[in-house]
Amino acid sequence: MKGKEYGFPGKPFTESLDFGRFLWEGRMGTFDEFSTFFRLTEVEPPPIPPTPPEPPEPPEPPVEPFPEKVLITAGANLRLRDKPTVSNSATMGWCKDRTVWYPEGMTIDELGRFWYLVKDPASGGNRYFAEWLTEPME
Repeated sequence: MKGKEYGFPGKPFTESLDFGRFLWEGRMGTFDEFSTFFRLTEVEPPPIPPTPPEPPEPPEPPVEPFPEKVLITAGANLRLRDKPTVSNSATMGWCKDRTVWYPEGMTIDELGRFWYLVKDPASGGNRYFAEWLTEPME
């Protein structure tokens, strides 16, 4: 309505202000042109949002030695994975629930979760299972 009142050079229903943007002869107007055209005073452009903070560094694997043996407490069979992550890893076998395993190492994934490393005797490759579904044994 302000545009029509002050002589906006557009035709109804074919050219519009497009939700408050200022169009002048087919181009986007500057902020100064917008405020002059609509006779606005004390108008400030929207604030620039702050840059997001850097993501925190993932935690380091524990310095303490990991348990010599662990008990699987998943409530069901636990997957042996080919990589220490749940998103991009294939199932390479299963750990039976309530069985004891002897991990050879511990690693950490991109989300800061801990994984035990075991060697697959059949292929000699590394396999991983989730630390949070186990209990250390003395």
